[in-house]
Amino acid sequence: MEVNYLIVAGGAGAGRGGDPAGGGGGGGSVTGSVEVTEQEYTIVVGGGGAAASANNSTGSNGSNSTGFSLTGIGGGAGSDQQGQNGGCGGGNGTYWSGAAGVGSQGYNGGSGNNSAGGGGGGMGGAGQSPSPYGGAGGVGLAASAALGGVTYSRGGAGGWIAAGASGAANTGNGGTGSKKNTITGSGGSGIVIISYKTDGSDGVSTDSTGGTQTTSGDYTIHTFTSGGTFEVVEATAGGNSNFFQLF
Repeated sequence: MEVNYLIVAGGAGAGRGGDPAGGGGGGGSVTGSVEVTEQEYTIVVGGGGAAASANNSTGSNGSNSTGFSLTGIGGGAGSDQQGQNGGCGGGNGTYWSGAAGVGSQGYNGGSGNNSAGGGGGGMGGAGQSPSPYGGAGGVGLAASAALGGVTYSRGGAGGWIAAGASGAANTGNGGTGSKKNTITGSGGSGIVIISYKTDGSDGVSTDSTGGTQTTSGDYTIHTFTSGGTFEVVEATAGGNSNFFQLF
């Protein structure tokens, strides 16, 4: 039996400074397919990291998401100085042009300059340095069609003149930096998506439970926006009995 999976960690919060700070890194993610047996699997969905709460400080890293003994690593926080390491690295603050946060599963954050903060790294690309405005966050990574095709884990843009924005829930996106002395953005929580062929050809029955169950094309999809249990039920020898009862 086999299922497809996408495990996205929480994105990180952005930094806050007397001058604009860096954006939060997107949550790290792992995706692929894995052999399963008829049992229960514990799913953990990581929360987004908090935004920096005071001037001249660093946001919080996102939390890890797990499933099938695999881990998506929380995004690295943006900072008024050096961005933090994480699944995707956090962006640097203004006047901090040294190394930005390093991504262990995604891309690095961007360096700041004397006018604006660097962008947080994403799962699809590195955070950018200002040019001259706040550096763009790194692009995210699109899930496969079998897993819904949505893009997750974007980095948050570096601060410049606008108030920061938080990453949306269950996107793994990093928070956006802000102008100086202004509230900045927190990271978006993660998500875990599991899918298999509805006709039972992957060996998994649609009687399997956990998360929100939907169908898309040839696939049954289980979406976890919070922690839970994915219980695998084996399909019958002739395929998925529920599927064939429709005909």
